[in-house]
Amino acid sequence: MATVDELIRQLESGDVRARRQAARALGDYRDPRAIDALIRILKDSSVDDDVRAEAARALGRIGDPKAVEPLIRTMEKETGWHVGTLFTAIVEALGAFRAPRVTDALIAALSYDYQTARTAAETLKRHRDRRAVEPLIRILDDDAARHDTHTRRLAAEVLGVLGDPRAIPALAKALREEDCGLDILQLFCEEIRKAASKSLLAFVPTHPDTILRLPPDDRHRLGRLIQDSERDELLEEVCGELS
Repeated sequence: MATVDELIRQLESGDVRARRQAARALGDYRDPRAIDALIRILKDSSVDDDVRAEAARALGRIGDPKAVEPLIRTMEKETGWHVGTLFTAIVEALGAFRAPRVTDALIAALSYDYQTARTAAETLKRHRDRRAVEPLIRILDDDAARHDTHTRRLAAEVLGVLGDPRAIPALAKALREEDCGLDILQLFCEEIRKAASKSLLAFVPTHPDTILRLPPDDRHRLGRLIQDSERDELLEEVCGELS
């Protein structure tokens, strides 16, 4: 079995496959002596992106806070169609750390490519950091369309899991959203409404007083959602008994 020093040499000078294997092994070792070498690889844009992605994952497994800033700065600096795998790996690695800077980076990643954004959303759900609530509300409640519909849908999803009642008015407003501009965007608009509906229903048993303070039209709309949800659950139960 290779030593940490041997793996570091392999990481820095081997072929692409050997370097990926070395980065993965160093992450498994969780030896802090590898951190500086892994950070150098992560930051070096001339290195193959798959190798850099493995270096990012290894830094997450080692879990030393020294890696946080290099991970975030790499994601902020890199551009281009080819960085999706690297960004997803960085977001996975950031899941090992909890800090305001990490939360901000994860929220920013919601507007990246699909896989990176989905990974960022799942990480935010796991962290359950209430500091994310207000930025996510701003994304969802974005009348100026600075954020695309996918980003807003993910914000609605995460807000439901975080369970902070400050999100209720924005989620209720999203239910009223009918106009997403071009016809081709209407399907995405519907996805925002579905995510907001699911999240809003999660608040009914936990924050009924806040729900009751919604405007009458929003309460009626939510009431219809509850009826539809109960009907769907009953149909599912009946179908299950018949099958």
